[in-house]
Amino acid sequence: DGSYFASIGIVAVTINYLNAQGRYHFGLSPDSILVHFDEKPSVPRILLFDLGMASEKQHLALEFYPFAVPPAYMAPELVEAQPGQILPDYRTEVYGLGIVFYELLVGQPAFPFKLRSDNEVLQAVTHGKAVPMNRIEDVRSSAQIALQACNLDPTDRQKSAYDLAQQLRSVFRDVP
Repeated sequence: DGSYFASIGIVAVTINYLNAQGRYHFGLSPDSILVHFDEKPSVPRILLFDLGMASEKQHLALEFYPFAVPPAYMAPELVEAQPGQILPDYRTEVYGLGIVFYELLVGQPAFPFKLRSDNEVLQAVTHGKAVPMNRIEDVRSSAQIALQACNLDPTDRQKSAYDLAQQLRSVFRDVP
């Protein structure tokens, strides 16, 4: 059942809506997404529990607070950005969606953070030292979408949350 995986597509549509309103999240993590299954029919209900920065493009550089994003879920381009120098990009949102999807696929955080300092985790993020993707053979197309979304180079990621949602829809079809 791909409902959990397809739920990332639903979150992507929500992030796309936020982006269309001229706002950026920049703080996605599993803690910001709630998934509830109704008993009948077993359909996921997705709630974006936390709106992250929810900042407008022109204010993002001043309103971004790195400590508000768990280090294991921070996009590499945000790790070394200086205050006031954050450049809003939809691909940063894609990274947040991708890293949560990656975690769903491998069954553990992409960048283990327990018993590690924030600095150690951030170094792993910027060097792309994620736990290995172990789902290439059984769910290849899903794994490839996640790997593209988590690419260190933002220009190699999907261009927007909408594009990511479309890729997921092509794999999982429509989820009610």
